[in-house]
Amino acid sequence: MIARAIFALLLTVAVAAHANEPKKVDTTKAGTRKTIATKLNWLPFDSVQKTFPVAPKPLFLYISEKGCDHCEYMDSEVFNRPEIARFVNENLTPVRVDIYLNTPLKVRDSLLDERTFRKLLSIEGIPAYYFFDTTGQVIGVLDSQMDLLTFKQMLVYIGQGHFFRTPWNKFILMPEALEANVNKIFELVPSGKK
Repeated sequence: MIARAIFALLLTVAVAAHANEPKKVDTTKAGTRKTIATKLNWLPFDSVQKTFPVAPKPLFLYISEKGCDHCEYMDSEVFNRPEIARFVNENLTPVRVDIYLNTPLKVRDSLLDERTFRKLLSIEGIPAYYFFDTTGQVIGVLDSQMDLLTFKQMLVYIGQGHFFRTPWNKFILMPEALEANVNKIFELVPSGKK
């Protein structure tokens, strides 16, 4: 009887743990099969703190706050989309900081409280988006919520390296930034299609 109860408990825990794993979408393109995460793989700040803001891929630092309507919009309408997760996970190093946690952030060898962290990055609004190239140079700083198309355009601008050669105000007028072209970049090939 006790053995059955323990088994049932372990099975419940295993099922619950599996339910929390990021879902994956199988995509097939030109005869190749690729499994992609449908969830954005946010890294905690402490995973990059020793080298911040240098990372192997451009660093996307997203700063949110509890009770922020714009942050909730970004979570529910933008960040939860599989095409956004795929693009960000493949092209950027996504790091999320929830500043409402009041946990000091270690930046290299210094512990920073929320106020000092805000001051260091000159955070004026929440949510805030900071993009750094692989050498740690700031590429762009934005705040407030963004509609899906604008966020996709920004990701193409950063993730494909347009920022190296083209100012944003010129990029947004280029064919690469047109809605149809941006949406093609973010298309997911449904499972089983070639």
